[in-house]
Amino acid sequence: MTDTPAAPKGNHVEQPSLANRSPAAGAPKSVGLPRPTETTWRDLLWAVGVLWAFDLFGGIAVVVAMVASGHPISAGFQPDPAVAVGMSVASYAWTGAVVWYFLCRKHGKGLLDGLALRRLPRKHTAVWAGIGVVAAIGGALAVAPFVEGGSFMANMASSPEGLVAFAVLAVMAPFFEEVYYRGFLFPHFRRKLGFLAATAIVSVWFCVPHVAQLLGGDEAGLVQIGAMGLFWTVLRHVSGSLTPCIVCHLTYNATLVAMMSLAAAAAGG
Repeated sequence: MTDTPAAPKGNHVEQPSLANRSPAAGAPKSVGLPRPTETTWRDLLWAVGVLWAFDLFGGIAVVVAMVASGHPISAGFQPDPAVAVGMSVASYAWTGAVVWYFLCRKHGKGLLDGLALRRLPRKHTAVWAGIGVVAAIGGALAVAPFVEGGSFMANMASSPEGLVAFAVLAVMAPFFEEVYYRGFLFPHFRRKLGFLAATAIVSVWFCVPHVAQLLGGDEAGLVQIGAMGLFWTVLRHVSGSLTPCIVCHLTYNATLVAMMSLAAAAAGG
């Protein structure tokens, strides 16, 4: 007579161990760590590094090419306006691509969401545009007694071709500068270090590239640039959007170009 296995007592049913479970049996699938949705310090270092490297090697390549073609290089070296525009366009395009990758593509965000671009009501747009105009006129009048007009930017804008190049750069700059400084850098530093530290870092960082442009007698203009950089950074924090900064920056630069054009026309006439 064959022994029959005893039935399990009660309602207990033995469950297979997790090690022996198959996906069909409802075993938990292996899930990786969630992808970060905000930039990290590593993202920041990589982004800044590749941007600085691009500008450094691009500048060296232009200087080497000009030396090879017999162009004299001196302390007061002024590149051709077309070369200056070409270098700036390449730098801006590279900046936009790098910021898009580290801020949006890598972290699964859309462009508008990643850069905090919000549509403004017409009334608000007019206000920020007007502030940019007033700030440009007031700032230019305030620093005018302290500038000599011997800087790189002043010399470039002294010729018709240079003034056109200056106008092109002035119109392009607000979009890419705001994307980089207050769309990418400021939110990262604010999240990591707090509002005050982030505002100080970004405001100073914004001034640094303008130093070379104003050396030669126009250094007082850095006060105006620093004040506007601080204002736009605070505006980015208060509004929660990059759009007011771009609007205000654009009308600010456009007003400066208009003032320089009028001054050049008056001097020529």
